[in-house]
Amino acid sequence: MNSQNQKEIEKLVEAIQIIHNPQTIQQTREKAEEFCFQFKNNIENLPLINELSIDTEAPIQVRHFAFHCMEHLIRNFWNQSEELQSDLKNRILNIFINLDNFEEKQIIKQKVIVLVIEIVKREWPQKWPDLIKELVDLGSRDFVKQELCLMFIRSLSDEVFVYVEIKDLSSTRRKKLKKSLVDEVDTLLKFTMNSLDLHYQNYLECVSGDINNKNDGNDSLANNLQISSKIIVESLITLASLFEWIPHNLIFENNLLLALQTLLVEKEFRRLAASVLLVFISKKPQNNKVDQNQIISLITHFINFATDIFQQNDIEDDYIFHKKITQFLSLFGQNYSFIFLEKSQNQFFENFIDLLLQISSHPSLMINSFIISFWLHLIKKWNPIISKIFDKNIPQILNEIFSKLMIMSSNNENESTIFSIMDFQIESQFKEFCHTFRFYILELCRSFGRILPISSTNFIFSEVEKFPSFLNEKEISDENLLKLQSISYVSRGILTGIKKRKEIDSKTYEIIGSILRILLELEIQNENVLVHVFNMMDYSLIYLQKNSQDSSLLLKRYLSYLTIESIQGTNKFPLRRAIYSSIYHISQINGKDLINSLPSLIENVSEIIQKGFMTEIEKSNLLQFLILISNNSSNFEEQESFITSIIESELQEFEDENLTFILNDTKSFLQFIGADCDKIPNEEERKQYFQNRNKIFSILRLFLSIFRSVHLSSDPKISQFVFNNTTFEKRKPTTRIAMRILPNISNLIKQFHLLSDPHVKQMHLLPQYHDIVDPINENENENEDEIEIENEIENFLFDNKSIPEKLEINQKFQFITKALQKWISLTRNMIYNFVHVCFEDNDEIFLLENLQDLFSNFLVNIENLNEENLNQVIKNILKPLAINCPECLIEKCVFPIIPEALNIISKKITLDWLTVSQIRDNQLTGEAKDEIGFESKVIILTRSFSHLLKSLIRTNLNLKNNQNQNSQDEKIDSNLDSVSQENLNILKLILVDSRIIDSFLSSLVIFYDIPEPNSLRRAISISSLVVKSISIYQINSLYNFVFETLISVIFNSFQLRFDGNLFRSLNSLLFEIIFNFTEQNSQFEIFQQIKKLSNLTTENINELENLLKQSSSEKIAKKVLFEFLETFVGLNLTANQQNPRILDLPEHSFLHEKTKELIAKRKKEEKRKEQEELFLHSLDYAKTLFQGF
Repeated sequence: MNSQNQKEIEKLVEAIQIIHNPQTIQQTREKAEEFCFQFKNNIENLPLINELSIDTEAPIQVRHFAFHCMEHLIRNFWNQSEELQSDLKNRILNIFINLDNFEEKQIIKQKVIVLVIEIVKREWPQKWPDLIKELVDLGSRDFVKQELCLMFIRSLSDEVFVYVEIKDLSSTRRKKLKKSLVDEVDTLLKFTMNSLDLHYQNYLECVSGDINNKNDGNDSLANNLQISSKIIVESLITLASLFEWIPHNLIFENNLLLALQTLLVEKEFRRLAASVLLVFISKKPQNNKVDQNQIISLITHFINFATDIFQQNDIEDDYIFHKKITQFLSLFGQNYSFIFLEKSQNQFFENFIDLLLQISSHPSLMINSFIISFWLHLIKKWNPIISKIFDKNIPQILNEIFSKLMIMSSNNENESTIFSIMDFQIESQFKEFCHTFRFYILELCRSFGRILPISSTNFIFSEVEKFPSFLNEKEISDENLLKLQSISYVSRGILTGIKKRKEIDSKTYEIIGSILRILLELEIQNENVLVHVFNMMDYSLIYLQKNSQDSSLLLKRYLSYLTIESIQGTNKFPLRRAIYSSIYHISQINGKDLINSLPSLIENVSEIIQKGFMTEIEKSNLLQFLILISNNSSNFEEQESFITSIIESELQEFEDENLTFILNDTKSFLQFIGADCDKIPNEEERKQYFQNRNKIFSILRLFLSIFRSVHLSSDPKISQFVFNNTTFEKRKPTTRIAMRILPNISNLIKQFHLLSDPHVKQMHLLPQYHDIVDPINENENENEDEIEIENEIENFLFDNKSIPEKLEINQKFQFITKALQKWISLTRNMIYNFVHVCFEDNDEIFLLENLQDLFSNFLVNIENLNEENLNQVIKNILKPLAINCPECLIEKCVFPIIPEALNIISKKITLDWLTVSQIRDNQLTGEAKDEIGFESKVIILTRSFSHLLKSLIRTNLNLKNNQNQNSQDEKIDSNLDSVSQENLNILKLILVDSRIIDSFLSSLVIFYDIPEPNSLRRAISISSLVVKSISIYQINSLYNFVFETLISVIFNSFQLRFDGNLFRSLNSLLFEIIFNFTEQNSQFEIFQQIKKLSNLTTENINELENLLKQSSSEKIAKKVLFEFLETFVGLNLTANQQNPRILDLPEHSFLHEKTKELIAKRKKEEKRKEQEELFLHSLDYAKTLFQGF
């Protein structure tokens, strides 16, 4: 090494040491970092880098940096020259081959593997076809190479199959690597299993002390043991990675599971072996045609093994291992449950259930989430076979659940043995775990209740009988409260199951009545107990007979609890909800008693509302509930009075002269809502402004709630009663308020400053930040951040506050997205509720003005939306609008915005796909958007847009079909003037209006051009709908214009690589296009487009067939190709029926020969038909003769 190189290395070493020294000042550190950055970007330093990487005496940080420099050169300078590629490849392989120290640092080995993987990703298989064979041969030389080869296999497998979210491989390149790995899977498995077998035998010999020194006589016993243990671990980790993707049949054919089961007895390896088995069992079989004998043999061995280990005394010494065994058994039960459904496996199923019960009842193990998942899965698959074996075990399972729940709620440390082996660092983690786990178990209780046989209900009844002993106490222990909750869940499940199975009988009625009477006699003082008891009673109510005595008793008891003192306060919401829900169910059973109690109930609710401690959401839900109760009373006048009184009481807040304009002056309303609060100088005035605006939002939400309830009334007469007057002045108060409030809601939504806020516009330009997450702080305080964001969204929407500055950039984007969803939700409610509820024929002009203003607001901001938010607007606003808007308003309200909206959206899609193509062509570098992430967003947007187009067309088809059903005898004239304007609506505009036809067709072109099979599938689907629509409406002037474009883009799509099903759909569309025409001229003109295919040679056809074979079987490929060619030849003949001949087809071409065959076949068929007709004619003549006799 010359002196210059030596000085350069010394400088580098010094710079690295400065960077790693925590006491270095910032300025010195930055200079050292700059030197290192310049060093690694200089290709001429490659010899120095190589020398540092193999210098075993150099500090580990320096060697690690040298490997990092090599990786950097590969990633950034690989394509610079072939000489550099060869140099880098040779140096790295030499390092790999010469690495012969088994004690080498693991981090160095891993970096060497990373470098080899980087080369493999660029060279294999096209330039290095024998890679796997060479590495396997190399791995047979010594133990170091064997370990390195195992690390390589695992890393390559993970890179290709597991870490798919890492976007450093294109989809095409990843597919090639996957295919190559699959082709080599036998070699990889053989090498891994040979390594495992060899070193496991060596390990056993070392442990027994009978070491065989034939390989390396100088190695000590301890050294051999260390080497074998390390390679066994590497082999198991490699197997776990391979199990992620190799097929089940290969695992069974190579007896891999048997080898893993053998390792379960070795304490050193059993956790890892169990983890590998978990990877296998977690994968659901692709079909139920697995080798059941092998599976049953495996699990039977596992059951025997698990039975033994769970009887051992040292079970707590390796809790993690036992947990993995339990998880394995539970996952097997879920993924292979189809084996249980065979009668021949009853004994196997019983043994399996007994083992799980043994595990769940073990005093040192809790019933974990895996077993609960299996129970729930089994309940979903419930059938007579499972029921026969399982019914007898349900009480035992429930008893175990209750006992575990009691332990979980116990404060006695001696009783909490199940948690002594768990590593909870802080008490809050333990509490959170218990809270989550309790509800998991309670859900299991509810599910068991649904399938519990009626004969087992005595179990629940006996538990309920014990209630009076502790429920009357003011202070109740956590154990008893939890038991009450679990019994409540089981009993509710039982009642639900009885209803579903229709098994209710006199005995069940007797049990339910007994439970209700016990609960009624209790003088419960604890609020938590009340909630659970009311929930149990609520579920029981649905089984009471009409006007039963129990319902009257229950109603009196419920009303006795409805005092302000007992249910007031925000923390009493669960209690209020339980009481009101039960009263509603009573109203369905005993409406007579409720009519007498309704005035006091309304008075109670009004008093609660006036107290002001209810949230707006609870208030809205309560009003809906009361309206539904009044519906059950069948007293329309009383309901009208009730609704009116609620509205008038709410409007009393607006008697202030500063707020009365909200119902009258739209201009003043807009000025008020859109006011710039920063220009209000006085703090008191600003505060008053926010209070007034909150009141406005409050009453708007209230009206939405009320009208939704009226509209959803069980009796349509109520809606008719409320909206039965024809003039504005004579309408009932409810209707007048609705008529006044609708324009204000429209303008209110328009005034939401969300879409025009400068923060939002800035964020819309940065959609890529949505995926940016700090890897260090990703999970810290996640729950607190979400809660804080939710609180801030309310302030942002309703209090005119800006986006919180303290939020990180990714949190700000999350904030914007959630706020937009709230805005869309409110708008959607307006569409669904107000348009349907308030609409009458003579309201058309009134609604028209406001809906036009509302919907045109989308266009103002649609260009500012990013892909995801625009997708939300399409999905939640435009699409529901196209489907749900009243028919006579579609053309006047929806049509004016749809063309412009489609035009804007299609242009945006075109622009976005142009960007994607530029990224693919490496035209955008540096700060360009991530290819995969950005492309997926554009695909989402195009998918949403295609759904919108299909919704518009289908809506039109449905309207047209309805018209045809109403007038079946009326034939639709082909002239446009004779088709009513109302029934043409959306599709007519799409196909006739010059504003939208270009954007519609350009959108289809986009779908056909997008290099993605799903996009082509959507384009074909939309095209098919268009063909059917034009066929119905007979719009002859558009045939050539639309279909010439369609045919053009369809045949440009032949260059794409798509599967057989997609090709068949395209073929079907071709057939549909031609045979939906009624005029021969149109057929001939379209045929001129299709005739381009006549230039296909035999070579082209074979190439097309090969394309199809890549995505389908050979049989399907030939069948699809044959269908296509028959369609083409059939079209050829159809266009020339007067003179069947071969038009302009190259002599002896594939299609030329095929056409000749079909012409001959058709002539033969025509001749056969003539003979049949002659025979039938002769037969008729013979019958006539016989009748004459």
